Formats: sequence, structure tokens, C-alpha cells
Amino acid sequence: MDPAGKQGTSALRVPPEILADILCYYQRLCHSYTSWHATRPSFSWITVTHVCRYWREVALGTPHLWTGIDISAPETKLSPSTLPRMVERTKLFLIRSNRLPLDIYDSTISTSVSNPILLRLVLPQIGRARSLHIALTTAFRRLLDEYPSIPTPLLTSLGVSLSRGGDATFTRFKAPNLQELIVFPCAERCGRPNWISAPFMFPVSLTRLVVHASTFPQQPSPTIAHYIQHLVSLEYLILMDVLHSFPSPRSDAPTHPLPMILPRLKEVHISINTITCASFLRRIGHPASTRVWLRLDKYSIGSTLPHAQFQSFSRERLLPTSPDAPSIDTLVLGCQLVAFHTGGRELGGQFSTNSRLPMRFLLSFTDPEPTHPLISAFISLVRAVILTTPLTEITILSVHSLGADLSDWLALTEVLPGITTLAFYHYPQNRGRQNTGWNTGKMLTFLQPQCQSSSTPGAEHRTTALNLPHLTRIHLTNIDFDVNACHKHGSSGPSFVDALRTTLAARLEAGCAAVGTLIIERCGTVDDSVVGRLKEFIDAVEWDRYDGPLEKARDGLDGDVNRVYEKGYLETIW
Repeated sequence: MDPAGKQGTSALRVPPEILADILCYYQRLCHSYTSWHATRPSFSWITVTHVCRYWREVALGTPHLWTGIDISAPETKLSPSTLPRMVERTKLFLIRSNRLPLDIYDSTISTSVSNPILLRLVLPQIGRARSLHIALTTAFRRLLDEYPSIPTPLLTSLGVSLSRGGDATFTRFKAPNLQELIVFPCAERCGRPNWISAPFMFPVSLTRLVVHASTFPQQPSPTIAHYIQHLVSLEYLILMDVLHSFPSPRSDAPTHPLPMILPRLKEVHISINTITCASFLRRIGHPASTRVWLRLDKYSIGSTLPHAQFQSFSRERLLPTSPDAPSIDTLVLGCQLVAFHTGGRELGGQFSTNSRLPMRFLLSFTDPEPTHPLISAFISLVRAVILTTPLTEITILSVHSLGADLSDWLALTEVLPGITTLAFYHYPQNRGRQNTGWNTGKMLTFLQPQCQSSSTPGAEHRTTALNLPHLTRIHLTNIDFDVNACHKHGSSGPSFVDALRTTLAARLEAGCAAVGTLIIERCGTVDDSVVGRLKEFIDAVEWDRYDGPLEKARDGLDGDVNRVYEKGYLETIW
């Protein structure tokens, strides 16, 4: 459609350069949203060449479309005709890519069943590889034995599934420009590689290193810090369950300041207990601006208060490093995470839960079906961090989950007296596994004033609101305004608007500040009449006039913490 709303150009008449751009964009989109350890889209550009003669000409004349070479073994037993077709497909892609850099990948990397015939076919072209994601199985290493040296001058991304002996294969790859290394566990039962191989496995050119669980044996913090200290260009570091968890809460952290070991580190992800995390991060030496994500085990979460070493570490992370540095002003709470951000206050009334606020620190845990006691313990840990740091300038609270009991929320909001903006973002959970406890009625209960009364002989009776007494702005995202949204099983009751009116009136009566601004973003069952009724008791109502469906469940930080944790790059989350 053109801007005037008239009939636009047919897909068969799109100029070839624009059609080529569209196809290349789709290819990049598939690559961006696909994890190397997950099944890649079963889409072949050969299908595009069969649409019509015009599309075939454009596809064949666009070599970038043919640079992704899949060397995966099929998940089922091969039929007699399948393997020849796979070989012919691979040959076609190699020819049609026209000597451009290649992305060679194995979508079954976690099962270590790469197709040896396809591997042999692409090995002569390995020098063209820009990214290579494969399983270094015994069969593959036998093929590599035929090559004393494997020059890969274009290689910038390498993902490998390793077993014992696979680490030695790294000595044959000559990749002076390698920037990303992802190490996956191997399904072969032949042991793990040793950390002693790290100096030649981790080249100094690396800017991103991801080591998954069950790859290298767990080692103490000093050992792993020693093996990565040469990575002076490293910007992203992800270590998943590779740090040794000490059986007792002793500290092996240095007692004196260490030199800056990783001066360019922007982001680090670690999964283990609080003691080991704090110890390791102090040992590696990194800038104060480094974003930190700690994924904690259940034993750390179960502690009523964080250990003293972790308290000291959290203060280092969360307090400004200089008088001019911004303070933590935004707290984001999901089902199994809490993120501390700066910069939310500057957005004012236009604050959005999806804004890419500068993030300082993130704590999380993962459990397929978190129980109320576990969620309660996690909120207690968050409360302890806020108190012991202490964080006194938080003015924005963004809630993505209401899975905790009201008493837990009340205990948390008591230590957040400065909150002026409250954002509710109903994050739909993937596959419904996580205990978010979300419903609109619980959201309104969260807003109900929880008060305590005090009176002394001869003095006036006084009521004090305990939760969010200074709240003046509410931001709603992906909330259903349906008439029975706050009631289970569709039972009859007051509308959401009426229930909100009653709740805000109760807050005023309890001495809370008046909520003067309501921002509605991507919510359901909202129209002009609903907005008009809201304006009867709220001065400023901002509505984006969204009339589409509510957001559906998808993979994401709250929906599937493991997926995003492995993918990395926190700046893409918020």
C-alpha cells in the first residue's frame, strides 16, 4: 500500500534491488532470533527459487542468501535418497555464495551428531568461514587430522561442542581475527577438556567468551581468573556453572586491590552462589561501569540476608563511583529476577518498562516451577540488598510478576519509601511454567493502602500508609481492562475502572499522595469511553490508542531466563 492508501505494487513487481534487500533482511532476522544450540528455522532459499521465474533470478543473483551452510545430521534415519539431496544442496550453496564469507553451522550441535560427509565437503572451504558452529566429535577430529594447519583468516565467531581431546584441535585453527568463542558441552562420554588448555583455546583477540555448564571441570575463582587474565580485549564474559562452589562460606578474595585485568569488560554473567560470585569478580579486576548479572543457586536465595562479602560487593556495584555518577533510581522485578537501573527518572512521565535504561546490576535465579517460599526468599534477598547497600534514591518500581504473597510485597515496599512511579507490565509467561501469580485483581490489591494506626493518650489518632505513600504516577502495559479482568472464572464484579477508582480513593483517605498521571500502553479493552471515565478521577490519562491484542507468551528474560542468559547482551533486554 502506498501512503495514500491505494493499491500498491505486486510482490512480483518489486524492483530486484528492493526484493533482494527484503530477502537478506529476513535472513538476518532468522539469524538474530536463533540460538546456535537450538533448532534453526527449517527454511531453504531453494524454496524461494521455485516461487516464480522472477524471484528465482533475484535469489540466484543475491549470493548473500547462500552463505549459510547447514551441516547438521538429520534427526531421523536417512532414507536412500536423503543424503544425496543434502550433498547436492550443500554444493549448491557453496557455488551460489560466490566466494563470499560463509556461516557454517550445525543445528544439532548439542547432540554431537554432525554429518561427516557434509563436514568433508565443506572443509576445503573452511578458509571462507566467517562463523563456525560445530561439534568437535571424535569423527570430526579424524577428518581434521588430514590437515596439519587450518587457516581461517575470516573467522570471527566460533562455537564448539568439546570433549576430552577436542581442545587440542584448537591449535590447528589459525584464526587471528576471532572475536567470539562459545563452548558447549559434548554429548560424547569421553571426558571434559582441561582448563590448562585455555591459553591457546582463548586467543587474545576475543571480545566475547561464553562457557556453558558441563564443559570444563569446575575450578576455584583464582584458577579461572588466571586462565582468562590475558584477554585484555574481552567485553562480554559468560560463565555458566564453571566456578567451583565452596562447601563453606570462606573467602578467597584478595585482601589488597588487584590491577585491572579486564579493562574493557562491559558485561559479565556468572551463575553460582553469592560468595563465589563476589570473590571471582573482585579477582578479575574490571571497570566500575561493567554490567553484572549474577544467577544465584537456591542456597544463596534461601539465606535471609546475603553474606557479608556479598553485602560489600553489592555496595560496590550499586552505589555511585563518583559524586557525578548517576544513582540507582529504577528497580525492575520479574518472576525470577531483579534489575537495578539508572536513568529512569530522566524519562519522566514517558517511562516505559521496555526502555533501554542503563543497567548496573541484575540478580536472578531459575527454576521451572518456582514455589512461593522460593519467590518469598528471593524478595527477602532483594530487600536485604536494598537495606544493606543502602539504596535511598529509587523512585521507579517496575513490576513484571505478582507471584509473591502480599506480605512479601509489603515488606519490600516498606524499604522503598521514595517510589513515585509504579509500572505494571503483565509479561505473559512462556508455556505457563513460571509462578507469576498475575491477575488484575492482585494488581489492585498491591495498590491498596496498607496502614498502621498510632495514638497516645491526649494525642490525635494518626494513620500512616506503609506502601508507596508518595506514588503519583502509574504506568500500565499489556493489562486487560475487561469488565471482569480482576475476577477469576469470569465472575461478575465491578469493572477495572471502578475498582481502580475505589482503590485510589482509599489511598487518598489513608494519607497517600494523589495519583495524578496514568499511562496506558498496549492494553486491551480500552476505548475513548474508558479513558473518559478514568479522567473523572485522574488528572492526566495518556493512552496510546492501541486496539490490538494483548502480548502473547514468547521467549524472553521473564519467560525463559536460561535462553536469554545463554544468548547474553543485557542491553537487548530492556
